[in-house]
Amino acid sequence: MSICLGRKNDKDTLLSSFFHRVQKRRGQYKASMATAHLILRIIYHILKYKIPYEELGWEYAEEQTERKIKYWIKNIESKGYKVSLEPKTP
Repeated sequence: MSICLGRKNDKDTLLSSFFHRVQKRRGQYKASMATAHLILRIIYHILKYKIPYEELGWEYAEEQTERKIKYWIKNIESKGYKVSLEPKTP
C-alpha cells in the first residue's frame, strides 16, 4: 500500500489517473487499496505474458470513453436510427 501512496503524486500516469478517479468516489484509503490491486494485476500480466510495462498516460480512460461513445453511435446508426448527442443541462 505504501507504493500506492507514493505513486498517487506522480503526474500524467495511468495509475495516478486511476487513483484520483477512485478517490473522488470512495476516499483515499479505498483508492490506495484499489491502486495496489491494479499494480498487482499489472505485475501478474507482465510476469505471465513476459511483456514490458507500457505507460498509457493520464488521458487513456477518457480516450477509451470517447472511443466507446463513437462505437455505440455507429452501431445504432447502422441499425437505421439517427443519433444526436446534446450536453446535459443541470
